[in-house]
Amino acid sequence: MTSVVSEKEGPFGWLTLNRPRVRNALSLEMMEKMREHLDSLAEDPDIRVVVIRGNGPAFCAGHDMTGWGPTATSIIFAGCFRHVPS
Repeated sequence: MTSVVSEKEGPFGWLTLNRPRVRNALSLEMMEKMREHLDSLAEDPDIRVVVIRGNGPAFCAGHDMTGWGPTATSIIFAGCFRHVPS
């Protein structure tokens, strides 16, 4: 199962978080896939809006911390703030 599904429909880009068994909790792999899809949609001049949605009963439960060590927080924040202008 693909953790993030990207679709285009006219001027709309759709990203669907697709891990309904874990309430679409964000794993590192999933966040990387989202970034790849967002970068691709940003390069498409026809896309004017991107909608992010969740498959299943929840949009997103937050970060999936399963199996992460003590450096998890720094990894998450480094990825989150990568696109924030300084």
